[in-house]
This record gives sequence, C-alpha cells and structure tokens, in this order.
Amino acid sequence: MLIILVISGGVALLLYGYYVMKKLDDYLSGNSPEQQKNLLRIAVEYAGMEMAVQKELERMAQQYPDTCLRLYCGTKQHILALLQSDQVDMILLSGRAHFPAFGFFVREYSTEHHRSESTGLWMEPVDAGQEVTIVWKDASDNAVLNAFTAWLSDGKS
Repeated sequence: MLIILVISGGVALLLYGYYVMKKLDDYLSGNSPEQQKNLLRIAVEYAGMEMAVQKELERMAQQYPDTCLRLYCGTKQHILALLQSDQVDMILLSGRAHFPAFGFFVREYSTEHHRSESTGLWMEPVDAGQEVTIVWKDASDNAVLNAFTAWLSDGKS
C-alpha cells in the first residue's frame, strides 16, 4: 500500500513538473497568449528591408510602447513558410509578388527618405524607390498587427 502511495505521489509530481515546464517554455519562446498581444513578428528577405516600413514602426513604438518587435531574415520561400505556419505576422519581399487570396493581403510599397520622429535625422534607404511587397494574414486578436496593417492600408503614416 505504501508503494502505491509513493508511486502515485511521484506521478503527480512529474505531471505537475511537466505542466510548470510547459508554461515556462511557452513564456520563454514568446508563444503565451499574453505575449502574443504585445508582439509583432516581421520576416524580411534581406537585412535592412524593414526600412520600407520605418514610419509605421516608429508610430507603433509611440502608440504601443510595450510592444516587442522581432525581426527575422531569410529566403523568400523560408519566410513565406514562416507566415503560412503562423510563426511570423508579416513578411516583406523585394519587388512585386502575387499571392493567393486565402487570408493574405498584398501591398506594393515604394521606399523613400523621411525624417525620423524619434531622432530628427533624415533616413535615406539605399534601395529608395524600389518596390517592396508586404504580405500579412488576418489576425483579429492581435491589436498591434491590426493597427500596423491599417496604417499601411490608409497610407497616412
């Protein structure tokens, strides 16, 4: 009887330990629902491409100061796979691209120089005037992503 009690207690302790470690893993990997609300994950085809949305990023930092921005860089196929598997919220691709209409939105965006609101310095992208395609999935539960894509859509940023 004592052996059954000890084994039962050990199993219960192991299950509780698994639960705690799973919660810790979710928190550290940024997959907890609390962190997802204040997280914007953008994948770019090459480093520096995020300058195409610099004004929107600055606006996001002002209106959502507790938001964490994660940037990823990879090939076109790799970052598209990240978007399709919900590992990123948005991708930026060089040139024009066409995507199926199953929840993706596409907008061509020409980079241009502008003044940084936070530093007061003029930002001049190396690839000024080239087109960048911005693709994202509908995410009604992510207020930061919704605001960011709305700023892209109205062109008022």
